[in-house]
Amino acid sequence: FFFLMIRRPPRSTLFPYTTLFRSNDGIDCLVEKPLSLNSEDAWDMVETAEEHGRTLGVGHIFRYHPALSELKNRIERGELGKIKYLNTNRFSFRVPRETAGALYSLAVHDIDISNYLLENKPESLYCNLDSVIRENVDETATITLEYGDATSVINESWQVPVHGKRRDLTVVGSEKAAYVDYLEDTVIELHDSRVREYNGDFQAQNEGKQVYKTDNKEPLKVEVSEFIEACQSGSELRAPGEVGAETVELLELCEKSSSEDQVVTVD
Repeated sequence: FFFLMIRRPPRSTLFPYTTLFRSNDGIDCLVEKPLSLNSEDAWDMVETAEEHGRTLGVGHIFRYHPALSELKNRIERGELGKIKYLNTNRFSFRVPRETAGALYSLAVHDIDISNYLLENKPESLYCNLDSVIRENVDETATITLEYGDATSVINESWQVPVHGKRRDLTVVGSEKAAYVDYLEDTVIELHDSRVREYNGDFQAQNEGKQVYKTDNKEPLKVEVSEFIEACQSGSELRAPGEVGAETVELLELCEKSSSEDQVVTVD
């Protein structure tokens, strides 16, 4: 077996950063997000891998973030109740990249995270992209994803100097709310707060928060280890090729929504 690591090429080329795992009868690929730069090519990669019986994984690295993994487990156990609202912020202050905007560089993470936590795809979305500094390179992306009873609001920008570097997620459920600062890999906050109705009156209950620490597992190491195991045994990946292709489809719909300035239905 051998690995080949390929650095990210310019925005105009198809394949991003890739890991190749070669066996005697073919090559399995772990491709850095996004899987490709358009959904047609993404689904072609998925179908090709299926035709040849190979493993295709996508590097949606935040699926392996320790605190986010712990949050996912607690959501699945029902600790937060019914999820109502998600809010994500990724802010910094820098010159926008020449090769890719905030949508494909940053929002790709949070669109996938929303799908991952809610175990669903949005029914509709609205996106606004701002390109002021570099023509046709969005430095700010504001996205609203509607999942029926849940809404995910995503804010991405390289033009916000007031927070330093900020990457965080808030998830509000009917029983509890959770907060994850992605810069603190192992910490998750659970806020014991909810609104209750008593005899026709609504009351906000807030019983404080608990801070939990989880095991510090290096996301990239876990991701690659899981990929190798899938290549050898056929086990499932957290982010198989289909997940990558679906995310690229949603990125394209975000571009469509922004260019047409309207809500777009997700088929």
